[in-house]
Amino acid sequence: MYTNRKYLSFGISCIILIVSMCYLQSCITIPNQYKGFPPGIWRGLLYIYENNEIIVTESRKEVISRDVHYENKSKFIPFNFEIQYDSLKKPRMIIRNAGERIVFDDISYGRDIRTGDDTFRINLSPYDACIKGVFEENKMRGYFVVQDKKNYYMVFEAKYGQDHRFNKLPEVSKERVDGEYQAIFSDTSLVDRFDAVGEFKQENQKVTGTFRTETGDFRFLEGEVNGNKLLLSCFDGSHAYLFEADISGDSLSGVYYSGNHYKTRWRASKVSHGTLKSPDSLTTVKNKSEPFKFSFETPDQKRIDFEDPQLKGKVKVVQIMGSWCPNCRDESAFLNEYLSHNSNPDLFVVGLSFERYVERQKAMDQIRRMKSSLKITYDVAYGGKSNKDSSSLVLPQLSHVMAYPTLLFINKNNQIVKIHTGFDGPATSQYAKFKEEFNNTLQALLNEK
Repeated sequence: MYTNRKYLSFGISCIILIVSMCYLQSCITIPNQYKGFPPGIWRGLLYIYENNEIIVTESRKEVISRDVHYENKSKFIPFNFEIQYDSLKKPRMIIRNAGERIVFDDISYGRDIRTGDDTFRINLSPYDACIKGVFEENKMRGYFVVQDKKNYYMVFEAKYGQDHRFNKLPEVSKERVDGEYQAIFSDTSLVDRFDAVGEFKQENQKVTGTFRTETGDFRFLEGEVNGNKLLLSCFDGSHAYLFEADISGDSLSGVYYSGNHYKTRWRASKVSHGTLKSPDSLTTVKNKSEPFKFSFETPDQKRIDFEDPQLKGKVKVVQIMGSWCPNCRDESAFLNEYLSHNSNPDLFVVGLSFERYVERQKAMDQIRRMKSSLKITYDVAYGGKSNKDSSSLVLPQLSHVMAYPTLLFINKNNQIVKIHTGFDGPATSQYAKFKEEFNNTLQALLNEK
């Protein structure tokens, strides 16, 4: 009798426990431990470690901590971005630089089984680069990795809900930097000296603009006047720029950082109209009467040869480019737009891409990804390794290749008639002039008998 009572008591206790658990499960909602990024505005930082080369490989085993030491004493390149979701709840990252919006929608989530952290990867196509790391709620931490550049990365952190770029409340200032500035960038040895024209617009303390150089522009810069200092930055998925300068009347003097690998001083003076060498004078053809020889292969094994009978009598444009080059991306967008509105059977456009990968197949794969990502409508062939010396060897009829991008204009007899170095893109005051000159050059060649 005592034993039966014991079992009965145990059974009742079990029933009470089961009922209690069911009740608790019906009343308590267990939170979802795996969530994506919250939609809205974010502020990202890419850290610069001066005088200290930092390397990373794809096989690194370092555990990325959730703890975000946001905006510490290290120098950083700030930028703003949004996270949005489409109707299928697919996320996308939209980077904001002045009036530009760059969309990256190849985002994946995961889980680090070693730490239990939620992980992410944002592929920055068409560039062979990504941002990857861990996230929780309103914070991200990880790395910006350039995959086609050996051992190159920058530490990345971001916080949700912050829409300022440099300072929440910039120091009040009466300084103005509107207008054009003649600028010189140079290190102490003057080895890397180059000239530039700064073009700035200021509204209250917010500043937007760019620098034009003889090899291209620095695209869409954004920042502020903070006291007597000018601060500008840009991140476009490939390059990260930071410009700092002291303002003294109509003069600027400071330091320019490109990513984690380059730093030089710069100075500038306000002028009514900045000047640079003509982009049509920087690279020349050795023998203008000699037909230009072009025979290169595309990623789909198509051989493009200017001696092909199908190309006989056509005007041709060759775009010397690289998938890693933001100015080339801008120029490709322009060429796509031009061809969509100016279809002509007597015009043939082809890209010749020089890539960072030494391995031919990897380079071909990257060209294919770039062409698909940018929806490039013309053929793009592989030229070789992405340095100016190898480009010059591949194109021996040119005096040299000074910059990516470079445009070759070729007449119906396959003779080079014009070489345009660099690209003044949509961030510059010269973009409209470039488009007009491009069209005039082609029309003149097409109308030749």
